[in-house]
Amino acid sequence: MKTDQADLAANIITSTLKNVGESIETAVKGLESGEMNGTQDYVMGLKSGAVGLAENENYEKLVSEDAKRLLRMQKKKILDGEIKVDRAVDMKNRRRCGF
Repeated sequence: MKTDQADLAANIITSTLKNVGESIETAVKGLESGEMNGTQDYVMGLKSGAVGLAENENYEKLVSEDAKRLLRMQKKKILDGEIKVDRAVDMKNRRRCGF
């Protein structure tokens, strides 16, 4: 199996980001400040910067301005709580997205 697939990069418009480093930094700062503790679960997502959308060169080049505007609107609705995003751990094998 070929491991270097750089030649396929031009076919990828964007990707999701799972910013593990951001999550760790947030947790460490929270523990240091006393805002977090080791006995409680914390949900980090779009608002905390733990996840996102890669707005890279291909995204900028290939995604229309209308689509970018729509994505910004949907992101704002998520951040404002108008759109609720379920956590994967709460799904309990429910099918999503018509699959």
